[in-house]
Amino acid sequence: MESDTVYLYFYTDSSCTEWGYRFTVTPTMPSGNSKDPLTDKAELNNALWILDLILSFESLPASLAIFTTKYLMNPLMVLVHKMKDPDTKIRLLNIIRDLMTKPVEANKDMEALALMLTKEMKDIYKIENPKTSASGMLQNLISLVVELRG
Repeated sequence: MESDTVYLYFYTDSSCTEWGYRFTVTPTMPSGNSKDPLTDKAELNNALWILDLILSFESLPASLAIFTTKYLMNPLMVLVHKMKDPDTKIRLLNIIRDLMTKPVEANKDMEALALMLTKEMKDIYKIENPKTSASGMLQNLISLVVELRG
């Protein structure tokens, strides 16, 4: 399977038989003769120039927040580990540090949605008034608001 991500979905029949799956994942590396077709198109200096341009923002607009997520950080960390040139390795580490500390502007639509859900949570809590057990709906709404604000 040529991919950096695999999703496995396991479903239960709710029979409560207390069993599960156990598996081992072993990555296989391509032989030295195989060549990634994207390697020819990729140019490290161009990628670093783009990252420097992104870092030139005082704070990142919400549309560029992807540059601060695992989708960029993970490949950058792999590149750091594979990099032989110490100067480029230091430059990459500085870029990673700067991206991780770069403020990101709030997405106005998500902020409005989070505020609306916060109000709804208060109303639901008043209606349910859980005294002995937690409210499932309220817990789900809290998780959603935390995710939206995160």
